[in-house]
Amino acid sequence: MWRVACREARKQVSSLSRAHGHGAPLPGSPHPLHTLAHAAPPVAAAPHHAVPSLRPALLAATAARVGACRHASPLALALASPSLSALRSALPRSSAHLSSATLSVAASLPAAARASLAVPAAVTAVGARGWKHYARCYYELSKTRLSLLVVATAAAGFVMGSGDHVDWAGLGWTSLGTFLAAASANTWNQVYEVANDALMKRTRGRPLPAGRMSRQHAIAWGVLTGASGMAILATQANSLTAGLGAANIVLYAGVYTPLKQLHLANTWVGALVGAIPPLMGWAAASGGLDTGAAVLAGALYFWQMPHFLALSWLCRADYAAGGYRMLSLADPSGRRTAAAALRNCGYLLPLGLAAVALGCTTMPFLWENVLLTGAYTAAALPFYRDPSSASARRLFRASLLYLPAVMAAMLLHRLPQPAHHAHHAHAPTLTHAPLPAHATAAVGGAGEGGVGGPAQRGQGAQEVVGGRRGWEEAEVREEGEGRRRASLPPVAYYSAAPFPFLPVPHYA
Repeated sequence: MWRVACREARKQVSSLSRAHGHGAPLPGSPHPLHTLAHAAPPVAAAPHHAVPSLRPALLAATAARVGACRHASPLALALASPSLSALRSALPRSSAHLSSATLSVAASLPAAARASLAVPAAVTAVGARGWKHYARCYYELSKTRLSLLVVATAAAGFVMGSGDHVDWAGLGWTSLGTFLAAASANTWNQVYEVANDALMKRTRGRPLPAGRMSRQHAIAWGVLTGASGMAILATQANSLTAGLGAANIVLYAGVYTPLKQLHLANTWVGALVGAIPPLMGWAAASGGLDTGAAVLAGALYFWQMPHFLALSWLCRADYAAGGYRMLSLADPSGRRTAAAALRNCGYLLPLGLAAVALGCTTMPFLWENVLLTGAYTAAALPFYRDPSSASARRLFRASLLYLPAVMAAMLLHRLPQPAHHAHHAHAPTLTHAPLPAHATAAVGGAGEGGVGGPAQRGQGAQEVVGGRRGWEEAEVREEGEGRRRASLPPVAYYSAAPFPFLPVPHYA
């Protein structure tokens, strides 16, 4: 099939070459579509009717073989790509030696001719859609580096919410479920913002606006990662953690993403999204949430504000091109943006005292937090005095250093937290105290109509083998009447009702 397509493509390219005034195809060319590799630049544009005839054979030949043989036709690549710069970046290494004459031939063709071949599947002819292609697309759809940062904050919450010992297996499952949830949220964000991403220099190369993956494929990836992440969190952690993960996906993809084009408050909502992952980790470790978890979430919330405000100032031109509503766009002088960043740096200062007062960390963390927050605030001051790209960039870099430093200090000085009974890994265990002496006597002589009768009150003795089986097999020895077996209440009463003749339950 490939050879037939090659022969047909050779004929079509030869016809096009003669229509351009070029000579015959080069004999012995390694690939039939390389026939114009050394042709001279054309002197006239090709007739429009000559180019569409290339489409069936050209696309059939290139799409069928380019991925397997790694020798893409330079002319086909040039025709399929409206941008020569994109063409050069898409060429495989084995084709890097191709002469610039081929590019000049393709560049001289009419725009309508090149557009007729630039179908959405043109990328298929440029790069083989193998596992590496899709792995790269999934990597970008998931915003893997951002998702790993989310996992790091959730892991910090898990360790902070743990007791004397950290459940490393539980930490691994929680991290995996959190990563999949974050990947799903980031995928839905890109599915919604395809048109906006295509207008921004920073995002136009993403899989969806670049045409490297279909929208339906991205939706399937978002569903798969979201469902698997929720299943892992629900089965390996608890329902509270899974609920927080699902709420975060909805908040990020359903509220924050459309709000970016509607109102300036989107930055504050986005910071709330970033504060939830540490709560997920805390809930997975302890089975619940308390004030200590709020300290960790507050640290993440207030840290994000200077971080994102500095970034929005640096990328304000791109955000304007994409149609987003940012505080930096409504603040030409930058004073409001810088003031908000400086204010939120100050909010981080009392969190160290709160962590110590609530029993989350020891006293040294208080002083370390003062030093780290002071340095973070010092980086925000130049941005406030003179809002500029340079000062915003310094603040942004300081934010990247502050978060891991304060998290490491918090983990270093953490205090074990009590576990909540809601967590499946820390379910209560029922134990029994030893039988009191007066209870044993009561079994031996329980009064009128009792086991031993009135004459033998207090004279019976019970032999307990041990544990629940011992109770069920307890025997009462009586004088003059042989032995009688004492029947205990059913298990439901045994484990729930604290009757005088039952052991007192203790929960550990």
